Formats: sequence, structure tokens, C-alpha cells
Amino acid sequence: NMSKGQQGLLGGVVYLAISVGGPFAGYSFKNFHQKKVLGYSLMVNNTLLFLLALCPDGWAISSWLFIGLRGLLGLTQCFLCVYSPIWIDEFSPSGRRTSWMSFIQAAVPIGIMG
Repeated sequence: NMSKGQQGLLGGVVYLAISVGGPFAGYSFKNFHQKKVLGYSLMVNNTLLFLLALCPDGWAISSWLFIGLRGLLGLTQCFLCVYSPIWIDEFSPSGRRTSWMSFIQAAVPIGIMG
């Protein structure tokens, strides 16, 4: 059973983590190979999702463990949120950039909330 404060934190911690992780993602993309940065972030993201699925229910720390894992997931998701507009700008057809960018910008909050 989560308190209302914990429920609010659970909903907002992903956005906070994406905001905090953005500068770190930018630094990583600037100083390391982009494919490796994305690959490692996706591997860590999948591992965290697996741990989230195994998160115990009913323990005294269950709520805080769930909130912490959600925050760490937000940190791993920020790499894709930072890189996807750059990728679209570089690789999309010039007449379709606006459409592609609108789709990716709509997909980020839908993916976080979904």
C-alpha cells in the first residue's frame, strides 16, 4: 500500500530523472560512440525492467524500491529522448522532418505514461 505522496512520487520520478539525466546523456554522446551509449543504456533499461517485474509486494521497502527502479528507468530513457531528435534531423528526408519530429515528440510522453 502506497501513500498518496509515494504515488505522486512514483508518477513524477521518471520525469525528474529524465530532466536530471539530460546533461549526462549529452556529455556521453559527445565524448563516446553514440551506438555504444545507446546500446548500454538499452541493456541497463532492460535489466531494470526485469528487476521491476520481480519487485516484491508487501515488504516494508517495496514502495521505495519500486520508486527507485522507476527513477533509474527514467535515467536510462533520457539517452533515447536526447538522441532521437538528433537522429531524425540527420537521417530523415528533408520534406518529412517536421512530421517525423512530431511523431517522436508525441511518442516520448505516451511511452512514459503507458
